[in-house]
Amino acid sequence: DVALQLAEEIARMLSAELMIMLPPKMAETLEKARDKIVNQLGGRINLNIRIAHSDFAATMTELGRSDCGLLVLPKHLEEVGSSQKKALQSLHCPVVMVG
Repeated sequence: DVALQLAEEIARMLSAELMIMLPPKMAETLEKARDKIVNQLGGRINLNIRIAHSDFAATMTELGRSDCGLLVLPKHLEEVGSSQKKALQSLHCPVVMVG
């Protein structure tokens, strides 16, 4: 996946951890998704894969309280509401929108 490789390159250039947020519906297959991503990236970067809350603003608030390196989010989130945008803007890390 080109988007994932690009995110990896940016994280490497920033010497940052790559954080990937997966939708809640993937909670049951988290290990399979993690293995696929790790295999694709070849273990060349510090990777943090999390399951998002069903509430986007709650997920961003939680991330705002932690140290995140580079956050990768799906591009469809560009169309989120104002409260979600405010939560996203409160993060103190670079965000890459892929899709």
